[in-house]
Amino acid sequence: ISSPIVTLGLVPVYRFLQRLFAIGREKNTRIVILLHKGMHKDEVEVSIRHLAEATLFLERAIEMGEEIFYVDFGKLYGGKYKRIKYRIENNKIIFDRFTI
Repeated sequence: ISSPIVTLGLVPVYRFLQRLFAIGREKNTRIVILLHKGMHKDEVEVSIRHLAEATLFLERAIEMGEEIFYVDFGKLYGGKYKRIKYRIENNKIIFDRFTI
C-alpha cells in the first residue's frame, strides 16, 4: 500500500512529498509525515524545510536473529537528529533508551 499524500499548498511542496515517498519505496523505508499546520504563503523553501524536519524515517532490521526497529526524527536539514531503537515483545514496544 502506498502512502497517501494530502497537501493543501503549493505544487513544489507536493512534488517534494512525491520525491520523498519515492525515496522511501526505493530504500524500502516507511515514511510518515507529521501534520505541519500553517502555510508560508509563497515561501516554498520554508514549507519544504518544515515538512522535512517533521519527517520520521522508520527502519526495520534483523540483528543477531532479533527483529528491531529504528526511528530517526527531527532536524534533517541541519544534520541533527535522534535515532531511537526499539523492539516488540509480547505485543509491547520496548525502547532502547541508550540509542540516541
